[in-house]
Amino acid sequence: MSIPGPRITAGGIADLAGRQVQPYALVQGGDPAIPFVGGIPIPDHVDEAGFVGALYGEPIEVVTCELSDLNVPARAETVIEGHLSVERSAIEERPAPPDC
Repeated sequence: MSIPGPRITAGGIADLAGRQVQPYALVQGGDPAIPFVGGIPIPDHVDEAGFVGALYGEPIEVVTCELSDLNVPARAETVIEGHLSVERSAIEERPAPPDC
C-alpha cells in the first residue's frame, strides 16, 4: 500500500523512467485491514490509506520513514527501507550448486 501516492502501474513505472532508484518501505505487523485493502480493486483516484480510515471512521496514524519521505503506519512492528533500481533487472535464477 502506498500512503499516499500512486499505485505502481504501467503508467507509474513510466513516470519513474528518469530516476535512478525508487525508495520503498516494507511494513510488517501493520494494521490488519491494510493487506486486505491493498488487494481490493478500488478506483485509482481513491487513496488506500483514506479508504482504511473510512472503514475505521478515523484516519490511520502515519509517520515519515527515516531514510525517505515515504509515510508508513505508525503502529507497524517492523519497517524495512530500501531502494529499487528502475534500470537493473534481477539476476536470472540458477540451480543451487550440488554441495549445498
